[in-house]
Amino acid sequence: MDRSTGLLSLVNRLHKPPVCRRGTGRPGRDGGPAAYTASGTLGAAAAGSGRYFGTAMAAGKLGDSTYSTILDREFNMITPKNEMKRDTTEPSRGRFNFAPADSIVSHATAHGQRMRGHTLVWHSQLPGWVSSITDASTLRSMMNNHITTEICLDQARRCGRLARARAVAILHE
Repeated sequence: MDRSTGLLSLVNRLHKPPVCRRGTGRPGRDGGPAAYTASGTLGAAAAGSGRYFGTAMAAGKLGDSTYSTILDREFNMITPKNEMKRDTTEPSRGRFNFAPADSIVSHATAHGQRMRGHTLVWHSQLPGWVSSITDASTLRSMMNNHITTEICLDQARRCGRLARARAVAILHE
């Protein structure tokens, strides 16, 4: 059992409906602050004090109905687990693949959940071609291109979706 499945299992087993002091319904698709009713979910409890309750998720789990049901019921913020990391988004230099991250963004948008972009540049999970870069200027230029492309692939598709993100972790370590 992976960590996220274990957390969801624990939430499911130990869940006691919390009291939510404020909120008027599920958030709209405009990406505004979450406002939940006293529905007894962990997301509602967090929203009641102006917070978000989120989880990291893998795109491959979207097809698991049990996982998706708990995800959509309890969490009001989603962070892609690995789908925005370099080895997924730019597996070969200059060739980008946003399909896994886009599936999570689409799911979150469809369910009124906030997005948190996660780790566009990290010391781990790098594609092999990155280690062949030995020149600092080339590395800086390549990182600038990667970050710019990942955040703003095109105004209509990418920027619009990531603009809804509460935060984006650009660089770690």
